Amino acid sequence: MKNKIYITGIVFSTLFCSSLFADKTEEFVKNILKKNPTIQKILQVETVGRSNIGTHWYRDVVKINVVDSTGSEHEEFIPVLTDGEYFSENVYDEFGNPIANKIVMPLDKLYKESSLIYAPEDRSKIKNRVAIFSDFECPFCNQKAPSELQRFVDSDDTAIYYYNLPLTKIHPNSKNISLVAITAMQKYPDKKIDILYGMYAGKDFQYKDGEQKESLDSIITKYNSILPDYQITKKDVEKYKAKEILESDRAYSAKINVSTTPTVFINGKRVIRTH
Repeated sequence: MKNKIYITGIVFSTLFCSSLFADKTEEFVKNILKKNPTIQKILQVETVGRSNIGTHWYRDVVKINVVDSTGSEHEEFIPVLTDGEYFSENVYDEFGNPIANKIVMPLDKLYKESSLIYAPEDRSKIKNRVAIFSDFECPFCNQKAPSELQRFVDSDDTAIYYYNLPLTKIHPNSKNISLVAITAMQKYPDKKIDILYGMYAGKDFQYKDGEQKESLDSIITKYNSILPDYQITKKDVEKYKAKEILESDRAYSAKINVSTTPTVFINGKRVIRTH
């Protein structure tokens, strides 16, 4: 893809010396973006999270929104490690270990009620809490999610929390599919787990090589044909604040260093991370 915007892995692959102060991460990112010939316009650069990862070092999460040379809009969350003078995608300690591994994740927010999709009727029986970060178009998620969800449900002592993490760089329709899923689960809160089962089972939502980006209307039509008992409309997407919820899921994923799907936490411990 000629117009693909390359940001991480290239511009942050080495340390950059800068005279910017600790709170100038956004200006640093803006300066990098301005040098990228594929970027036509910068719409937004905003620091949405900061974690202390060692003496004088911080991991900032910067949200960017830019327009490329074709007029297409791109939204990304970029991690930047900084001590206020140097900026990098990763920094290593004296033993050669990434200091990003020292990030203390705010797991108190990992199991929030608004992300709960399933719990035993008797909440006193909950012994395990599972958080799943997933992308409907991720092939491995499609392969594993239904059986894993059923396994947790069958355990009778597990609460399940679900976060949408569409990998839009490689799955062009994942964002709209996530918006549809969020809308449906907000509209039918007692049927969240059934909606997830149905959407993962629907072949229309599985990624296909060479697929083109479809409109939200098209994705809604496919959803309604797969789950006719839980119909939604485009107006529902706005009514149930699906975009805001997705934004929150993605920002939180970036903040706790989750960038791959599926990623699963059980009782606060990351247990699955693939490709």
